[in-house]
Amino acid sequence: LRDPHIDTLSPNCKRGIAQAIHAGQWEQIVNAFRQRLSFGTGGIRGMMAFDRASIVRMKDEGLDATILKGPNTLNNVLLLRTSAGVAQFGLTKGFTKMVIGFDSRVRGKDFAQAIAELFLAYGYTVYLGDEPCPYPEVTFAIPFLKADIGVLISASHNDYRYNGYKLSCANGSQFDPKERDEMYKNFILKASFADVKLCKLKDAPRGKLIFFGGAEKVEGVDYFGAELVNVHDRHRDHILNLLVDRQAMEQRNRSGPVIQIGYCAYHGAGRLAMPRLLKEAGFTKVNIIKEGGLYDLNGLFPSFCSDPGKEQQPDPGDTRAAKIAVDALKKQYPGAFEQTDIVIGTDPDADRCGVVVKVPAAQRHLYGGNDWMLLPADDLWALTVWFRLHTEAQKHGKVPDADKKFIALSTTTSDSIVKVARKFGLGVVKTWVGFANLAAGVKMIWDKQPLPKLTEGRLSAQEPLCHPFVFEFEAMHGGQRSFNVAAMEQSNGYSMLGGAPHDGRALGAGGHVRDKDGIYAAMLCAEIAAYAKAHGTTLFEMVDKHLYLDSEIGLFVNKYEPDPLDGEYPGIQGDRKKMAILRRALS
Repeated sequence: LRDPHIDTLSPNCKRGIAQAIHAGQWEQIVNAFRQRLSFGTGGIRGMMAFDRASIVRMKDEGLDATILKGPNTLNNVLLLRTSAGVAQFGLTKGFTKMVIGFDSRVRGKDFAQAIAELFLAYGYTVYLGDEPCPYPEVTFAIPFLKADIGVLISASHNDYRYNGYKLSCANGSQFDPKERDEMYKNFILKASFADVKLCKLKDAPRGKLIFFGGAEKVEGVDYFGAELVNVHDRHRDHILNLLVDRQAMEQRNRSGPVIQIGYCAYHGAGRLAMPRLLKEAGFTKVNIIKEGGLYDLNGLFPSFCSDPGKEQQPDPGDTRAAKIAVDALKKQYPGAFEQTDIVIGTDPDADRCGVVVKVPAAQRHLYGGNDWMLLPADDLWALTVWFRLHTEAQKHGKVPDADKKFIALSTTTSDSIVKVARKFGLGVVKTWVGFANLAAGVKMIWDKQPLPKLTEGRLSAQEPLCHPFVFEFEAMHGGQRSFNVAAMEQSNGYSMLGGAPHDGRALGAGGHVRDKDGIYAAMLCAEIAAYAKAHGTTLFEMVDKHLYLDSEIGLFVNKYEPDPLDGEYPGIQGDRKKMAILRRALS
């Protein structure tokens, strides 16, 4: 309330705080001011406001809506101050270029433009997305455009109250923990509102503001006379070239039985990228699900439960979200579900992928009578690894250079994938949860760093602390393997990182982005579905035959349940609940 800079940055901010005080909203005030939003492995994520009315007001009125803001809410002044710290950190490292994108979150474009204005004022060249784009396109664009840093405004699959500030380094991965801590402790924490300076987009020096998007400018978007760089097509070509057997897939699409796909964007940024890729790959029967507004870029996510206290996440790995998509498909395209082979869903920033398959009539009693099921990511990723290695073995008689290849997966992800990899002679690296750890584990192999000393696959009693990102490994030949064919986690994240890059600012050789990509994963699943149809089978039956009924792999039953089911336990009471859960676990 006493800081004069707030009056310039957000003139209605103080008024919103005063209104909350006069209304006696003490619990919300305490929660808004009790701490500063934590800076995690991938940046910041948190609630923009604690109630639906405030989110709706911000959607209608803009970033400066008269709502309660504090250091523990995701708001424009917090992100500008954070960005000032990031910009100052970057200048000490010689950073000059950055990429900024946004998805369909409420006022995501406005957040992105405000951050762009700050980095312009600090002298950076800014590549700004011209429309909502998938997170994996940002992580691809950073090394493609030879930028130093990237930001996506998104809260991934969280409900409509949330937004975030996803931070990536020059190679598209999340920042190294040591560098991230330096950025946070020495710059972000020390940044003040006085450090926030802005250069309006319209005033950007020539060549300093560049937009990225497709081949043509988007109607209704003001480019302020700036150049447009085509990243969409490069990202598309890159993904298509990383399919298992693109030539065979395109041949099947031309002359084999036609596969029918349903696609649901869940109000998100995959709405254009995914259909564009499917069409380019030759998939001619794609039913885009629009019923209930699922295709609309609406950060309130109206297709999901919005009753106070019952907010549901637009998560493609959630059976409830899958039901929304299937019901909408059946309503929009009467009778089409019977001919549909798979239904693909991506979350709002399209870094997660979920796949729905039909259940054979004889087994529906095992699935509550339903004619569909959401294929668990554990099975989905095991099948993608099997398909790649099986195809290579069929083509060459064995998997080429199997002794140099390995997979990476998080420790909560199914060991069925380990069995698949070992069947074909590949090594395995397991990490702690999160793609930052997966990328770090793969980089450790690329750099030929010594593997941690393990006893029976786990850290030995002589090790004083657990390894910062590796949980265990198997058959890695003393670190002599070098090519990652898949990196995956049970929470519906997937990528292929490839071999060692030519420098620290590039993607892996023959690999994809160093964070999860729901678009790439979805294309792999479509490729497998086309293969299945050409061979008179389905994904459901392939999982049975090539995983469950293979004596070298078998049936793995995995279960986890998030607590709470959606969102988080907010506020001081939430902290107490979380601490109580941890105490029970430790005891």
